[in-house]
Amino acid sequence: MIRGHGLYRYDTVNSSSHELGQDIVTLLIGTPLLITGIVLSLKGTLRGQLLLTGVLGYFLYTYASMCFLTAFNPFFLVYVALFSLSLFGFILSMKNLDVDEVASHIQDGFPRRAIATYFIIVAVFLTLAWLGLVASPSLTWTPPNGLESAITMVIQALDLGILVPTACITASLLIKKQAWGYALSPP
Repeated sequence: MIRGHGLYRYDTVNSSSHELGQDIVTLLIGTPLLITGIVLSLKGTLRGQLLLTGVLGYFLYTYASMCFLTAFNPFFLVYVALFSLSLFGFILSMKNLDVDEVASHIQDGFPRRAIATYFIIVAVFLTLAWLGLVASPSLTWTPPNGLESAITMVIQALDLGILVPTACITASLLIKKQAWGYALSPP
């Protein structure tokens, strides 16, 4: 609940509304996709392995955020466990991904340039949005707007440190028709 009640009562109203929304998305979309990815991956399908890898990436980002951003609550150890499981699951899933097999399934009509353009737009948008928020305060040693009661900008750090470089690398690999570019792209 929001406004001083429930699991997120020690978070700001803004943060708790995001956390509650994240919980709903994870429960209704993330968890069924995770189960589907596990089942299909255990059957040995490439789609299942790609789905599982992508969903584990989602869980990794989500529970890294929950570990480092959410005020301490009774689910802290659950967040840590989900963060750790998704981190190592993601690493193992990426390690086991046969990128050459992924590339061999790409057909001539694959919208490689369109997807690369999308990743570039996402990278530029996130960079402009977050640097616009944190660049000036970083230079003047003043707290940025949106810091609320937190001590750092977790989402901005994850986006600028992981998502933006991944989007740029994926776009570059797609443009060069490299196998990892296809593996890191949506099917």
